[in-house]
Amino acid sequence: MRLTGILTAFALLGVGACATPEQTATEFDNQSAYVRNQYAEAIGGIPFQRGTVSILATEHGELRTYSLTPCQGGVAVCAGGMNGRAGQLTRLRDYHVVSEAYRGRAFYLAVNGTGYLLVNGQFIPLAWE
Repeated sequence: MRLTGILTAFALLGVGACATPEQTATEFDNQSAYVRNQYAEAIGGIPFQRGTVSILATEHGELRTYSLTPCQGGVAVCAGGMNGRAGQLTRLRDYHVVSEAYRGRAFYLAVNGTGYLLVNGQFIPLAWE
């Protein structure tokens, strides 16, 4: 991991010599996201890589648990298990987003076991495994 970071830094220095600040910042963001994702994949920290994801979040002062399972041949994510309500999985740069599995809720899962639950326009921190 340390070698990857060093190589990335040297690559960015080379790009920075002939690029605008905006291009350099974009390249750095892209490389940083790539390194984070590679690290998370190496330690098994990508959502749904091992199957069902268990989620903890505090809503209205109460601890709530959720379960999301890959279903329908891997094209959907279902609430509570294989036969639950099917939701949509969307990949963003830093999050795997599951919407429509639980009514009125969207789960933003980061590669490191953290993320946010979106409920009624409010983002609530969550933990997943």
